Amino acid sequence: MFQITRLAASMTKVARSTVKQAAKNKIDLKNASDTFKVMHDIETKAAPYSKNIFKRAYVWTKEFFASYKVLNKGLKETLKTQKEAFGEKYTKKEAKFFKDAFIDGIKEKVNALKNELKTLTTKTKTEKTGK
Repeated sequence: MFQITRLAASMTKVARSTVKQAAKNKIDLKNASDTFKVMHDIETKAAPYSKNIFKRAYVWTKEFFASYKVLNKGLKETLKTQKEAFGEKYTKKEAKFFKDAFIDGIKEKVNALKNELKTLTTKTKTEKTGK
């Protein structure tokens, strides 16, 4: 479950960073992909950026636990579905395979959002400096 915890923290960090960067006009959402825009809209509606550090910490913690619950529930449902599909042939090896596949899929999505955030941030910096 430690992988789920790290993944939930990574998801929360990307989401809150996106809200912060957009609030400070450091990224231009016009150049963002649809997935990125949807994530930004959802996160901003959940909790807009605040200058109050205690409020930001509370929101981060709240979103971390929500992300953890979603990931944990998704993993359990995936394993349950696969167990029903395999029947008696379901072993620990298959469970590990499906768990790793689920985690790798989420990691890819989070890394794609991280890279897009980094790209949007650098594009905005170069546009402002004119280089």
